[in-house]
Amino acid sequence: MIADTVSRWGRIDILLNNSGIGLVKFLEETSESEWDHLMSVNLKSIFFGVKYSVPHMRQQGGGVILNTGSISSFVGQLRTPAYVASKGAVMLLTKSLAVDYGADNIRVNCICPGITDTPLLREHIDSAGDPAAVIRERTARVPVGRFLTPEDIARGAWYLVSDDSAGVTGIAHIVDGGYLSAAEYSSSWLPKRPE
Repeated sequence: MIADTVSRWGRIDILLNNSGIGLVKFLEETSESEWDHLMSVNLKSIFFGVKYSVPHMRQQGGGVILNTGSISSFVGQLRTPAYVASKGAVMLLTKSLAVDYGADNIRVNCICPGITDTPLLREHIDSAGDPAAVIRERTARVPVGRFLTPEDIARGAWYLVSDDSAGVTGIAHIVDGGYLSAAEYSSSWLPKRPE
């Protein structure tokens, strides 16, 4: 893929590492093959993308690498230890790569989306006994009161790969509607806000 891109366009300016899968299982329920498959998709794919892009970026005088982490790069979540471990590793790998390649004018950042309204999320919600209740429960934990859209995430990604962020490298840019800003956002026990 990298060689084809360079062959066709003569260079590679931006590498977006955006593959990822989840696994909802306690660690002791997770097979070694499930663990290895998840780590291969979520982390090893970045290894290969960077390994084969950096020589071209270095030769052309620079480039941008953007890895996709998650809000799970920062916190543990119930029954997803393999996923959380992989996304935490994505964030720290990003920081390490930024240090390694900064002198080559290669910026490396990580975008960390929150709960985003995608077909995969809708499939997960629709499989629940009461999809409307799941939506209410999930959006109640987001201070902006809604799921993020793919466009919300794309705007954050665009900033990180554009020249507007020329001085930005090694960061984990959170686009989560405020989800990680509070340890507990639910306020059902508080008096209602005056109208």
